[in-house]
Amino acid sequence: MSNVVLKINIDGVRQVLKSDGVKAQLQQKSNEICNRANESANLKTNKGIKTFYTAYVDEGQYTAIGKVVAATKYGKIDNARNNTL
Repeated sequence: MSNVVLKINIDGVRQVLKSDGVKAQLQQKSNEICNRANESANLKTNKGIKTFYTAYVDEGQYTAIGKVVAATKYGKIDNARNNTL
């Protein structure tokens, strides 16, 4: 058996985690979650509101982060009652 030494390029890993490709994937997945949450909220209420939740990608110190948050007070109420997110 030979001993293998692996050195990770931390700056390179951080660049990849903040790349446009990773951000696009995070945006896609966040939008899917957001759409499901909005559909669920629309089924529970008959207020005619289309957007309870919104999705976006934020860039943190080391990586990009996909977020889904309540966009309106109705979204906050729905999340508090049903733990949607």
